[in-house]
Order: sequence, then structure tokens, then C-alpha cells
Amino acid sequence: MTADTTTQGASLLPCPFCGHDTPEFERIGTSSQSCIVACGNCGGRHESGDEYLASGTSWNRRAQAPAPQGIEVVAYVLGDIRIEKVVQKAGPSKWAVRRTGDVLNKTGGWEWEPSPSSRDETFLERCRFDSAEDAIHAAHGITKRGGT
Repeated sequence: MTADTTTQGASLLPCPFCGHDTPEFERIGTSSQSCIVACGNCGGRHESGDEYLASGTSWNRRAQAPAPQGIEVVAYVLGDIRIEKVVQKAGPSKWAVRRTGDVLNKTGGWEWEPSPSSRDETFLERCRFDSAEDAIHAAHGITKRGGT
């Protein structure tokens, strides 16, 4: 499924979504099929019309693009899972991994998420991640295990 990135397409730059340094080709582009590059860490994908040795060049252009000034990423989507930055009553913002009313805890299990006024410190410690990278990694682990 994965092509050799050095002989069949451009050498790929890190993922523009999570910074993971080894994205891979799902498919090398040809005159009859599109090129697909994917990140094995966060699940980010890019499909383009790049062909043959030029496969991956549009992925690299996206990865090199500077982030627009004044824009902050506050959510990621991975299938039916939303990874969201959440403001805390005190201290820095944290990240929650949510799916249809449930939230992922740090041990990899889903649990019901109470209303904000009912969330105690124990719940927040168990179900909030310190960084987007930690939350994406946890969500990706769940999707690899089948979403249970």
C-alpha cells in the first residue's frame, strides 16, 4: 500500500496538521489516478493530480505554507471523532476527544461527558489532554483499535 517516497515521488515534508515527520503515499499519481498522501499519526490526507515523480509536490506546498496570522486551530476531525480545544476555569486550555456525547479518557475508554457545571477535577484530569498532539495520538489509537 505504501510506496517508496524516494524513488516513486517527491520526498515528503512533515504533516501540515500535526507535524509528524513521516507521511506516506497511499497511492502514486498517474495519468489515470490521483496521488494520495496520508499521515499515519493524525489521519490527515491530501489527494491531488500530481503524477509520477511529481507525486507529493502539492502536499509539500501545503506543508510549507505559513500559518495565517491571527488564526488558531481549535478543533480537528478524525472520522466521527472531534478533537477540541476547551477553555478551563483556571489554567491553560486543554483538549477533549469527543464522539456523540461521550469523551475519551486517558486510559483509552469512552465515558459519558457531564454538563460543564457537573464536571469535577477528577473528571477533568481523567478526560482532558494537555496538548493537541496528545489528544490526536489518543484518538488515533482508538481508531486503530476499531473505535471501542
